[in-house]
Amino acid sequence: MRDHDEVFRRVMKAKEQYEQQKKEKSMYRVLKNAPGGGASGDGRNPSKAFVWAMRVVAALVCVAIIGGIVFAVQFKAKEKDKKSKSAQGNVTPTGQVTNDPTEGPTGTPSGESTVLTMWCLASEESYDRAAYEQAIAEMQERYPTVEFQWRSFNGPDEYYTALKSAVQTGEAPDIFCTGQKYVLDDLVSLGQTYCLDSVQANFSDGLSGAMRETVSYDGHMYGIPYSVNAIVLYVNMDVLRSAGINTVPSTYDELIACCETLRQRGVVPFGCATEDWCLSEFLEQLIIKEAGASTLEAIWRNDASWQNRSVIEAVDLFEEYVRNGYFGSADAESVRENSDVLAGLINGQYAFYVNGSWNSENFAHCGSDIVAVEFPVINSANAGNYQLLINWGGALSVYNNSEQKEFAAQYAMQLGQLLSKHMYLGGWGLPTWQINYVTNGENPLFQQIAGMVQQAGAFAFTSDCVMNTNTIYEYSQLVRRVYNREINSAAFTAAMDALNTR
Repeated sequence: MRDHDEVFRRVMKAKEQYEQQKKEKSMYRVLKNAPGGGASGDGRNPSKAFVWAMRVVAALVCVAIIGGIVFAVQFKAKEKDKKSKSAQGNVTPTGQVTNDPTEGPTGTPSGESTVLTMWCLASEESYDRAAYEQAIAEMQERYPTVEFQWRSFNGPDEYYTALKSAVQTGEAPDIFCTGQKYVLDDLVSLGQTYCLDSVQANFSDGLSGAMRETVSYDGHMYGIPYSVNAIVLYVNMDVLRSAGINTVPSTYDELIACCETLRQRGVVPFGCATEDWCLSEFLEQLIIKEAGASTLEAIWRNDASWQNRSVIEAVDLFEEYVRNGYFGSADAESVRENSDVLAGLINGQYAFYVNGSWNSENFAHCGSDIVAVEFPVINSANAGNYQLLINWGGALSVYNNSEQKEFAAQYAMQLGQLLSKHMYLGGWGLPTWQINYVTNGENPLFQQIAGMVQQAGAFAFTSDCVMNTNTIYEYSQLVRRVYNREINSAAFTAAMDALNTR
């Protein structure tokens, strides 16, 4: 008999991790769209709730500025006692900095002490705290003369308020975490991040071209990704076998034939929650496999139209899934929580589930035969295998005004490589760097998905990684209207183009 308490403990753990990531995204967008915070709103009069929210944010900014001033004074006082030259060194392909390539790491070439500072979100309660501690400890062994001062924050609201204030006052740390793609986009556009092109050339074997592209702007690299989540297709093989299907559908035609067989037997093919992000991710999975990753990324950058023929066809397919009952009941009153859908896949209520790699731990120990595969290619003229939809787990960037940004970049590159390793070994995120170490093999599903990421030739981000607060809300509502069969693909894509031109 399955240990359902353990299964649901894992379900809630995964849900908590995802909600923390979504909170990080939404909080930064509120700060960015606040007065003086970058992009302005749409010109409408703010509501009372919005005004009060901005007052709270303003108070947090004041507190962060005071804290930042105190931190800056203390840091500069220490710098006077510890004047050092920016360390250069020789960087080996394995990411170790040495004076002599034949020797082990000895710290800064001059032998003088160097102070580096970093801010991140890895608080004492954070799920990735252990990965940070392990990676930093290894870096301290490599660089015994570097005094690494790192500060973690208790949550995304505190962190992004402090980071924004520090950037505005010129007191940002040498290295900082960009916990989501949207943050890096904004900081790069403001000229606050150091270009890593010259440094990354020494680590070209570690990051694939596709992974580097996720942190590149106009062909230049500005971030060091250390963790991602991938959206994949989970399959309950027990359900398929009970319907006389013994293999995972490998083509899109086979997938649809499988759905029809299941439906005729009274089984709902896909478990899909009615939460906004679940509906959006499913549609985006169809788009990337119909139109291709490059098209979806171009749309996110506003370099391509939503009224692309392939995108329209992907939205048509989404409508078809709803109309054919592949999601079960699609009544407006029918509400399905993601945690319930996840449990439904485990218990055989559904055969398929499109969702993130963070669920793999739940499925690996649930007692059902669940596998993870890439969603089949729909249109091979535009899309292909190993084009993955991803949700960013985190990246490091170097402050462009740092007095030692060249050495900070070398240090951050190696730290990012170690974070990628320990996030993966701890089961908290998929590795962005090549796996050149022994894994424990405790979670075969996680390893399967990691293999997909390692082989991927192209990535596209989910909408909640790239859209601002106002746009993500309106986009989600339009997706829901398609799901509720209130608008068709033509109306949806036209509305999205209009939304992007505001």
